[in-house]
Amino acid sequence: MDLLSTILIAISLCFDTLAVAICCGMSLASDMPAEPRSKSSLVLQMLKVGFFLTFFQALNPVLGYLLGRQVSTVFSAVDHWFAFVLLAVVGGKMIKEGLEESDGCPVPPSNPLAIKTLVMLGLATSIDAFAVGLSFALLDASIMLAAIVIGLTTFLVAVLGSSLGKRFGCIFGNKLNLAGGLVLLGIGIKIVLEHTGII
Repeated sequence: MDLLSTILIAISLCFDTLAVAICCGMSLASDMPAEPRSKSSLVLQMLKVGFFLTFFQALNPVLGYLLGRQVSTVFSAVDHWFAFVLLAVVGGKMIKEGLEESDGCPVPPSNPLAIKTLVMLGLATSIDAFAVGLSFALLDASIMLAAIVIGLTTFLVAVLGSSLGKRFGCIFGNKLNLAGGLVLLGIGIKIVLEHTGII
């Protein structure tokens, strides 16, 4: 898999992360109205959100890849179709969520910046990355490159989302999932076309 496809996958996986980070950022703006946070404290909280969301988003593709390597020889003849199905399922789920009516991003939990909550949010937003890791194994792609690209992209998106949430609140809502799902579906189609010699 080429670098551009890896970057596009990393970006598409981050739309859930962006929505969650925006909601966490919204809590930064309303958490302490009587006692405004210092600038350094706000930065630390944004970095905290970024760390937890990034950790799981970078870890799950590796776990999926390791599992995929165990079964890759069995599926070698149809690996591109299996990768397409995985990406299509994940992308289809995101498209479905993107088309659903929504008043904005999910309402953040009562304390979204608590470590326990951030761990839960990190796991919830990175499940799709596990399935993508499986497809990387079947395509014999570089998992180290993928984990680094996905990790860096997620961290930047999470910090940016926290900042946007604090400043502007939730604007795009489920439309982010729609865009991410379309990107994953497009990459899945590209993989099949490449392996069947059409492109």
